[in-house]
Amino acid sequence: MSVVHIINRGLNTHLDGIAFGEDRVICNGSPLGEYQVFVFIGTGDGFYRIIHQVSGKEVMADNMNKVRLLQPAVSPWHHWRFETVSEGCQRIIHRQTNNILEAAPSGELILNAWSGSPSQVWTFAPYGAPPIGLPVQPMPVQPNPYIIPQQLPYGVPQQAPYVPQHNPYANPYANPQINSNVQPAVVNRQVSPQVVVVEKTRVVNNTDAEDAACCAGIAASLCCLGGCCLAILGMEAMSQ
Repeated sequence: MSVVHIINRGLNTHLDGIAFGEDRVICNGSPLGEYQVFVFIGTGDGFYRIIHQVSGKEVMADNMNKVRLLQPAVSPWHHWRFETVSEGCQRIIHRQTNNILEAAPSGELILNAWSGSPSQVWTFAPYGAPPIGLPVQPMPVQPNPYIIPQQLPYGVPQQAPYVPQHNPYANPYANPQINSNVQPAVVNRQVSPQVVVVEKTRVVNNTDAEDAACCAGIAASLCCLGGCCLAILGMEAMSQ
């Protein structure tokens, strides 16, 4: 069992279990007294109950992450554990929600996920020791060893770097500067010059041959006609 003042490292103020009356517990800088004293009692399984010495009530957190003082109860909502940050500095972690006790700038106590803030770190001073005004070294933000490698601290998944993949359905004639990963297909649009020459020669030669044949045919026909005419004239002359 320990009887201590509980001091917030970020605000350099201490837990006060009587502020504003009722069941509220906050961090403030009021003069130290018996109302700012708390007792740690172990549960035997690594957790502790944090009890306000004057009222006998326990520090607990509800399902809305609000911290207050309630009558003692055998409940995980009343249990806490401590995690060492550095020498003399601890995080106070709630058993039921596994969130960390944090002091807001207003002094309100809340439960929050790990953020690396000094307001989530606490020190303890023996009863009667004046913690206010002690030199407090600024605490650097430390990496959280419990974060999954491919995940941001608040659970936002990281986007993996984009690696262009070959698209078999891409347009082969697309601009290669736009689709740098697509190689345009090689299309042979040129006709062989030899074929062109052959076709041109064939067309020209065929035309000349046809013209020559026509001329030869006409000449032969004229010769035959002339021969026939001469034969007829010769036969008529002989008959006379």
